[in-house]
Amino acid sequence: MFHIFENKDKKYLYLTSYKQFFEIDENTYLTLKFSNDNDEINRILSVYEQHVNEEDNFVKNDVKELRYGLFLCISNACNASCSYCFANKGNYGKDEGIMSIQIAKKAVDFFMNKIPTSGQGIIIFFGGEPLMAYNQLVSTCEYIKERQANKNTQFHLVTNGTLLNEKIIDYIAMNNFSVGISIDGDEKVQNEQRPLRNGKNSFLEATKHLDYLFKKVKSV
Repeated sequence: MFHIFENKDKKYLYLTSYKQFFEIDENTYLTLKFSNDNDEINRILSVYEQHVNEEDNFVKNDVKELRYGLFLCISNACNASCSYCFANKGNYGKDEGIMSIQIAKKAVDFFMNKIPTSGQGIIIFFGGEPLMAYNQLVSTCEYIKERQANKNTQFHLVTNGTLLNEKIIDYIAMNNFSVGISIDGDEKVQNEQRPLRNGKNSFLEATKHLDYLFKKVKSV
């Protein structure tokens, strides 16, 4: 299963099963969009699937320390109303709200203090939509860098992408974030399944900063 879409003059392939994006050339885009030759389409997809598998094997073989993950749900709210949302439009059936910095610090301290010296702590900023709590995200990152500087820490952001801008991207790039973006498919599918509460075009808002994100952030 795959989706293709274009943003400005760039073409992209999204492998659904692998949740991976690739920038593709014009000929590949046209083949995937218009060809009826299933063998040729499968050949193209297998090239990108092989690339994903090679990357996975490299990561598995290269990992020497144990990894520990903390999902930090800093936003119990979302700016979208996804039709299939498991979190009841972002609030998990509770009152909408933003995690206080004090609670975030306590959660991080509890988590980081459990990690052995040889381990790596992965902080996953989650929601709702975590970028609705961008100030809390920054404060938490700076707290970790100050108080847990002796620990091996990796930051990860799970976002719908619609609140990204160059300032935010610069910050997450500077702090070596990996980023997971939720995009369902082409413009029609995205807007139907992941509408924004403010009525803006969900697809355009989620993709308008992708070029800058791919340029600045190594792991998307």
